[in-house]
Amino acid sequence: MRTRFAAPWRALAVVLLSGCIRSRVTHYGPSAPMSTAPIQAFRTRPPERPYEELGEITVEAGLLRRGSMMDALLARARAMGADAVIVLEHGQYVAGVAVATNAFGAYATPIPQNRLTGVAIRWTGRAPGSPESRPRL
Repeated sequence: MRTRFAAPWRALAVVLLSGCIRSRVTHYGPSAPMSTAPIQAFRTRPPERPYEELGEITVEAGLLRRGSMMDALLARARAMGADAVIVLEHGQYVAGVAVATNAFGAYATPIPQNRLTGVAIRWTGRAPGSPESRPRL
């Protein structure tokens, strides 16, 4: 027996499961050679070490692809030659609405998406307190 509520959930499941990861990059200047070192992610505050910003990266994906978003952000930063990423925003938004009809009328289902935005940075100096930054006696 089919109910009138099955179709909206089926449509929403298809949208959530088929969501791919999309990204876009805004370069602030020339990129550096691709980094092979692990990329650091700063989520709460910028690093205390001097750095320059290479560009902004935005990654968007469906709800079920949330775990892969940080991997995609770090991979794009690595390709830009970044040493780290400062995460600016992580949240959800409504990307659109799926509209369908049945014998009982029309209904709309919002299509949620995740968005992760960060700034790729490259170190320009030594970290404060590191052995390389202390004066030799």
